[in-house]
Amino acid sequence: MKQEILHIIKNNPRCYSTVIKKTPKLHDWVLEHTLVDDTPKFNEMIYSAIYQKSNICKKNNTKKFKDITAGYGFCNHSSKCQCANDSVSAKVSKAKQNYSIEKKQLINKKREETTLTKYGVTNNAQTSHAIKKHKEFYANDNNIQQILTKMQTTSLKRYNVANPMQDPDIANKAKIKWLELYGKNSGVLYDEITAKKIATSLENWHCTHPSKNPKVIEKIIKTNLKNRGVSFPLQDKSVALKVSNTHLNKKFVNNKTKLRFENSTFLNRAVCYFGIKSLASQMQLSELVLRKQLKKFNIFIPKSQFEIEMQLFVKQLGISNVQYNTWSILKTHEIDVYFPEYDLAIELNGAYWHSEQRNRGKKYHLQKTIGCNKKGIHLLHILDTEWNNSTTNAIWKSIISHKLNKSNRIYARKCKFKEVPMNEAKEFFDQNHLQGFRGGNLKYGLYHDDTLVQCVILGKSRYNKNAEWELIRMASKQNTAVIGGFSKLIAHLDKSFVTYADKRYASGIGYVNIGCTRLNDTPPGYSYVINGVVKSRINFQKHKLKDKLKIFNSQLTEYENMLINGYDRIWDCGHMTYTYIQKTTPKGGFNKVITG
Repeated sequence: MKQEILHIIKNNPRCYSTVIKKTPKLHDWVLEHTLVDDTPKFNEMIYSAIYQKSNICKKNNTKKFKDITAGYGFCNHSSKCQCANDSVSAKVSKAKQNYSIEKKQLINKKREETTLTKYGVTNNAQTSHAIKKHKEFYANDNNIQQILTKMQTTSLKRYNVANPMQDPDIANKAKIKWLELYGKNSGVLYDEITAKKIATSLENWHCTHPSKNPKVIEKIIKTNLKNRGVSFPLQDKSVALKVSNTHLNKKFVNNKTKLRFENSTFLNRAVCYFGIKSLASQMQLSELVLRKQLKKFNIFIPKSQFEIEMQLFVKQLGISNVQYNTWSILKTHEIDVYFPEYDLAIELNGAYWHSEQRNRGKKYHLQKTIGCNKKGIHLLHILDTEWNNSTTNAIWKSIISHKLNKSNRIYARKCKFKEVPMNEAKEFFDQNHLQGFRGGNLKYGLYHDDTLVQCVILGKSRYNKNAEWELIRMASKQNTAVIGGFSKLIAHLDKSFVTYADKRYASGIGYVNIGCTRLNDTPPGYSYVINGVVKSRINFQKHKLKDKLKIFNSQLTEYENMLINGYDRIWDCGHMTYTYIQKTTPKGGFNKVITG
């Protein structure tokens, strides 16, 4: 289909849009595959469908569409568009990378001469004013912590790692640059420098290091006794505490590998910087033990933006009986939000912190779900990437409102059963289902006052060979509960089918109520966290990676290849598989379905 459309564009460059519109199968294919829903330009929809390009940039602005050949530009010029600005910066940076060593030396020399003429020094940082400002700034621990936080946040955003040198690409570039500058790798150069140091020390001090010379040791002890009253610095408690803090701040544990909880200054800093879950994991403590210690020493436990927004939303719903960060349900694990009156709980999962390399393995989320189910509690798992997206944020709020009986109620008997046009079905599911629209053979819905309020999509079974049909999608309009709607939709169909319910948010009660049988449960599946976005693993199967990754090794597994490129995976809770057997003649018969 794609090749056919490209052929039409090539042969009809001026009227390809009209030709495609007048060909039903091509027109439907474009509407089904386009990622653009809010444009009147059909040629833009064609471009989006062919190349799977969205009109929304990474800054969440709408890009300008040029034409079918050029595709999308930026949303504005570089002074107003961040993406355009980033593009210009990247081009400048790339140009500078191509400068020869001689040119760089010439630029540096000119800079030094200009600075020397203006300020009397070769570097601005050498001025008395700059030195004074530097000392004042770094005397404040809060300033240092802000810099470290910003550095880590920027690195995570750009490279998906806490330190740029953890990115294989950057590490490799550094090695190449080092070779370019010094003609040998850092390891060889380090060994040469170390050998030279030892030779000099042997010549001057008759030992491998000056600190091993008896006369030097004696002088060190005299100086320390005079300045600190102890023979060696670490015998001074204030120095030992400062060293311990540095170790803790960098490595999460001190040189004795156990946290000194008495050090409340460090704890305050570490909790704000790393968060409870990550800090507990790195310190090899349970979250419960860490929280108890923090409470004991009156350490403030900050809330994430995710938690703050959730609490504000719950408050807007008027729910007062709610528990946050409770251990009362599972004892061994914390639950972020719990509504005792509704037997409902919510987990707020940051995609980065809930990935496999952060100790959130295959069964971590499933075990929480199972633990809550045993207590009769339905647990929802919400990803921060979904909460930060305006569309899925609205869908999640609708789901939560429904679980808390805050939805608008409509009775199915007041709704009309109709076949739903593909365009309308696509728009409906993109706005009301977490997984968006998925094509299928049959699309039917319930209309209330000519408004589509509930819809289903059926297609040929994709995974179960014993079933002919699969219920691919089912959703209700946001903030709307159609009482008896699912039953009415199924009653009008003459199909038996298989369907799957995602245990991350589905309880399966709706399928049980219409007479479905639960066949089995699938194990947890995974998705990949790519630059802060959760993407399906289907796009990253091993045979596809060679063309997608910068570094690919055919001897490694799919996951190992993703890891060396800085990408991690996050596990879901698996799915429940249900089957429905049509027992009666469909209500009104299939031929009596209203199509208008």
